[in-house]
Amino acid sequence: MCENVPEEIAKKGKELRRNLLPLKSKNAYEKVYVSFQDWKNKNRINEVTEDVILAFLDMRSQKLSPCSLWPRYSMLKATLKAKENIDIEKFGAVVSYIKKLNVGYRGKKSNVLTREEIKTFLQEADDGEYLFEKVALIFGIAGACRKAELCAMRFDDIQNCGNVLNIVIPDSKTHKERRFSVVNEGFGVTTIDLYRRYVALRPTNSPLSKIATFLKLENPAKYTGHSFRRSSATLLVNAGGDITSLKRHRGWESTKVAESYIQESFRERVKIAQTVFGDEKLAPNELVDNEIVMDKPTNLSYSEACGSSSSSSSTSKNTAQNVYFNNCTFNFGDNYCKDSK
Repeated sequence: MCENVPEEIAKKGKELRRNLLPLKSKNAYEKVYVSFQDWKNKNRINEVTEDVILAFLDMRSQKLSPCSLWPRYSMLKATLKAKENIDIEKFGAVVSYIKKLNVGYRGKKSNVLTREEIKTFLQEADDGEYLFEKVALIFGIAGACRKAELCAMRFDDIQNCGNVLNIVIPDSKTHKERRFSVVNEGFGVTTIDLYRRYVALRPTNSPLSKIATFLKLENPAKYTGHSFRRSSATLLVNAGGDITSLKRHRGWESTKVAESYIQESFRERVKIAQTVFGDEKLAPNELVDNEIVMDKPTNLSYSEACGSSSSSSSTSKNTAQNVYFNNCTFNFGDNYCKDSK
């Protein structure tokens, strides 16, 4: 403590620094900090240096993937700054080390529902059993919603304007209010009528992955709550949406993430191929409806992929957990929402 600073002022400053940690994920930050302190004590380390941080992250990298190591570093950086006023951001070798681990690494991503699969589910699934999933799918796709946003959504956030529903997401991950609308048409169903029936009936047992199970898609468990968000972005890009519209739709500030969806777009790859080969015969607009996505395996030949839409016919066992709904929110249950960040 500086001798020129009164004790109560220094104490107040320390308290305010600790409050800088984000409230929603404060427990996760604290867990990383405690893990670091335990590791230091076990190895009898008394100070924080660049080599100490490198050794700690190297230890954690034995169990964590490169994409999981980066947020742990960020959490450790924030907690050390808040609790001990130690700035490890100046340790350039640490950032270089993490970036090196990420070279060539491909992280796992949620699977994406195609337009044809969404249409099939909304039209053919029985309302008596799948009404909740239908409404969740409509809202998730329309608003590119995160799991946490669907879990926290209240009826007060939904304005019924006849043939249009206006929805407000007041507290998104980026702390910026987002708005989206649902119109009473699309995918061959009257979407708002489905929502109204849902409000009237409020089914209570509806696991999310039942959508993928109904469609007989492989690995239903991979169709997580984030699939709504990824599917929505993929549909927008494959329909010709640009980076600006994609960033606005998903509430992103970063262009880098949005560019990855442009790069994965089947439509975009066809356009690039046309430019390279100078071929006007392949019309992207005719291929968009197939919604072929890079990270979704397919055994189709080129002619089959470009000639007709297809979905997997293998049957998967429904491993989803039961979920619950109360009278004020779209509640996917604790097991569904506990990791919704």
